[in-house]
Amino acid sequence: ADALIVVDAVDLGREPGTVVVQSPEIREVAGPDDLADVHYATPERALMFARALEILPASVWLVGCQVVDAERLGQGLSPDLVGAVDPAASEVRRLVTGLGVEWF
Repeated sequence: ADALIVVDAVDLGREPGTVVVQSPEIREVAGPDDLADVHYATPERALMFARALEILPASVWLVGCQVVDAERLGQGLSPDLVGAVDPAASEVRRLVTGLGVEWF
């Protein structure tokens, strides 16, 4: 089964280190500016681009880890995010196994 699992740091206003799994809402492209700057490739834009190219699989999940501060880049992983790595990996394994893929 074709599927896409995106793992990313997110800011959903939850406790830092919280792991969420969701099937993201992928909005329609509103105009050329939505896709014009591929150097600003957020997960949302990448998913919109994949949909526009008709290569987005039917099953798409986001495994997100809540960050402490989404505005601070390049600071490395906070202790909360370090603690979220194993739970996030477990969620990815669960999703992949649910697709019927043999997992080592």
